[in-house]
Amino acid sequence: MGLDVQGLGGKSIHEAWKQGAEAYLGITTTGFPNLFMMYGPNTNLGHNSIVIMSECQADYITQCLATLKKHQFRYMDVKPEVQQAYNAEMQKRLQQSAWAQISDSWYKSGDKVTNNWPGRTMEYEARTRQVNYAAYHLL
Repeated sequence: MGLDVQGLGGKSIHEAWKQGAEAYLGITTTGFPNLFMMYGPNTNLGHNSIVIMSECQADYITQCLATLKKHQFRYMDVKPEVQQAYNAEMQKRLQQSAWAQISDSWYKSGDKVTNNWPGRTMEYEARTRQVNYAAYHLL
C-alpha cells in the first residue's frame, strides 16, 4: 500500500488517485495542501535527463515555501479546475504517444498515461520557472 498520505477532510491519496495519479505540473495535487512532490505524475522522461526535471521541481518548491514563509500563509492548495485543465491537456497530448498505445504498461493507469511528460524538458522548465499563485488557494 505504501505511504498513507491524507489530505483535507482525511481523504487518502489512494482514494484521490483511484482513477490514476495526477497533479499540477507533477508537483502539487488538489486537496493535499503543502504536499509538494518531486518526480510526481507525468514528469518521467522517455528522453533527456530526469535531473533537469528534478532541478525545475526543486526550484518551484523552493519558491512556494519561500512565499508561504514570507506571507505567513498556512498552506497553498492547487485549485481543482487548474489541476483538471492541466491534466486534460496532458492526456490529450499523450493520446498519440507510444505510451498510450500499449494496452498494459506501468506507464498507465487504465487508459490514462500517468508517468510520462509529453513535451520537451525546455517546455517544462518554462512552465515551472515562476509559480503562478493564481492557480492556488492560499490561506
